[in-house]
Amino acid sequence: MLTGLPLFSGTVLNQTVADGQTIQPFSSVAVTDSAGLTIQGFTIVLYDSSSSYLNPTDANGTLSGAGLTQVGVGTYALTPGTPAKVSAELHALRFSPGAGSSATTDFMLSAFDGATTADNYDVSVTAVPATGASVLKLGGMSFLAGGGAAGTTGGFDTAVPAPVLPASDAPANPAPQLVPPGGVETLTVPAPGALLNLGVQPASDWQHAVVHG
Repeated sequence: MLTGLPLFSGTVLNQTVADGQTIQPFSSVAVTDSAGLTIQGFTIVLYDSSSSYLNPTDANGTLSGAGLTQVGVGTYALTPGTPAKVSAELHALRFSPGAGSSATTDFMLSAFDGATTADNYDVSVTAVPATGASVLKLGGMSFLAGGGAAGTTGGFDTAVPAPVLPASDAPANPAPQLVPPGGVETLTVPAPGALLNLGVQPASDWQHAVVHG
């Protein structure tokens, strides 16, 4: 009787994905077996990195793809087969973090070849704030960033007039960027966390906010 051992290679820690987007976290993972046995069971479990491996979670996002079935909280089963078949299925799986998430998700991969179970904990993904395409809502006026990372430009739609505020309410630094009411203007998008001053013409009408990515 052959006694095999499932083996994992190509795992990657500390991958990143913009929140609301998807990533294929196992695209380089290869599953083999030391005795050439077929993989009879394959499980993927999601954990939050701040928690223990005793607490699977659905809170960080969802895993999807062909051959995948959710069988419990944060726990998925992949269709068994040859190591090559399982590897190909893994490559195509997609992880989607929740919108606004900044969590790090650890993945446990577990393979059973009919004789031995092997576990791997060397895949992780961190969700990071997306840049551009942000919506800033400042007192009745919505600014829609048309895209772009820090230091680039994006179009801000200001179809809703802003309330009139005294010029003294506008911080002196950074300099305000003027936007015509009801129009679209190209503005500089600061880094996430930076202060953005928006001046609605005439220049005595001001709004400002902190940019959140």
